[in-house]
Amino acid sequence: MSSKLLRSAEVLAPELAPYLRGCTQEMLVVPRCNQCGHYQFPPRSLCRVCGHDTFAWTQIAGRGSLYSWTTTHRVSAPEFRPITPYTVVVVSLDLPEELRMVGRLRQTGIVPDLHIGDAMTCSFETLTNGDVLAVWSPR
Repeated sequence: MSSKLLRSAEVLAPELAPYLRGCTQEMLVVPRCNQCGHYQFPPRSLCRVCGHDTFAWTQIAGRGSLYSWTTTHRVSAPEFRPITPYTVVVVSLDLPEELRMVGRLRQTGIVPDLHIGDAMTCSFETLTNGDVLAVWSPR
């Protein structure tokens, strides 16, 4: 079943659709260059390393370390009220090359005790509207 977010991405940001499709199947996938094997996220039309233009979407283990984070205390829209405060994290993925992914910390409603380098793991959360998002938690 296709989520509203995935249907929007297929029209407005087709380069993100495979990532979101992976989330609906609870798989973390990223593009990997068919020419040089470089993993790349966010997706782009050309490889940052060799300039090649074809990629294979590859499932990766959702593990990494905390690179940075920020906690939002202000309710920016009514739908965020139940989860505020919430924390957005930047996770350096456990891959041969440096690759970072931005996401939300799974635990909401608190200010977490986080430290740079904390081990992180990805899981998936289904929102009330049916969209599925990758979220991160300390391991």
